[in-house]
Amino acid sequence: MALPKVENVKKCPYCGSDDGFTLKHSVSGYIHTHYSFDGTEMDNSEMYASLREKAHKYAVCLSCDKSIGTWSSESLQAVTERSKGYQFTR
Repeated sequence: MALPKVENVKKCPYCGSDDGFTLKHSVSGYIHTHYSFDGTEMDNSEMYASLREKAHKYAVCLSCDKSIGTWSSESLQAVTERSKGYQFTR
């Protein structure tokens, strides 16, 4: 059975959780940490700029760790639009 696009998933079809999902990312490259000669750390705000990152294809339920949908470049925009007006509670 083909998985739906994650933007069409409102809760996990396996465990029923609506806590959310996670995406695995592949990251490669190097980070650069800058120090002055006296040992103090300098501005490192760009230390991750040279890393290459790619999101994996499948979204995974936060509660049961099962694949619940596919992720694409369009998914980010759709999920962001859906979250507008959502009230986060603790």
